[in-house]
Amino acid sequence: MLEKNEIINEVEQSTLRINEIMNDMGVMVDEQGEQLDVISEELMKTTKNMADTNNNLEEASSLQKKSRRKYVFLVALLVLIIIVVAGTGNFSSELARTYLKQLLSAISYLADVGITHRDLKPENILFDRNFNLKVSDFGLARDARGDQGNGQLTSRVGTEGYRAPEVEGGCYEGLKADLFALGVILFIMYKGTPPFLGTRSHDRIYRLIRERRYAQFWQLH
Repeated sequence: MLEKNEIINEVEQSTLRINEIMNDMGVMVDEQGEQLDVISEELMKTTKNMADTNNNLEEASSLQKKSRRKYVFLVALLVLIIIVVAGTGNFSSELARTYLKQLLSAISYLADVGITHRDLKPENILFDRNFNLKVSDFGLARDARGDQGNGQLTSRVGTEGYRAPEVEGGCYEGLKADLFALGVILFIMYKGTPPFLGTRSHDRIYRLIRERRYAQFWQLH
């Protein structure tokens, strides 16, 4: 099993592109920080007469600036996993396994609290500053019990290519759908490309899996 330092080294050594992206983001943060300063100064001028004292106003404005700067900076630090995969081609089996365990831990926690994500995909999985994964965007998440309380969900939501075939059919269990999406993400991490474009009948690559023509499937990857 890879140690934390080994994970960091592997990612850093194989992703010069990330450094360029982060530099660009750093410039963006500075530029946005300057814009926020201007906005805060204008707010200070506009509301000066409404404040009890000028000192209180300056203190509030300073806190506002720091909070906004921190938010923009944190957003810049969270690098999308799909960018890393695009820059490196694919992850080693050990690194992919390490991140798979982190994602399984996240899904397990959601299942324990009765929530299903329903839109797991690389774009919704972020790195923190220590290269640990963070699941984001819970816009489609919901109670895993469903409307009838029987664990069956019917809304055909999520992103094509990550939706389980039963989601396409309109009757599914949230945890199983999340695990299917996780399998697609693992494939992308390890192979560097999606396994298929979708799970509907017209997708010729997924049809190879349904028809158990595995040799032909792997020839395409």
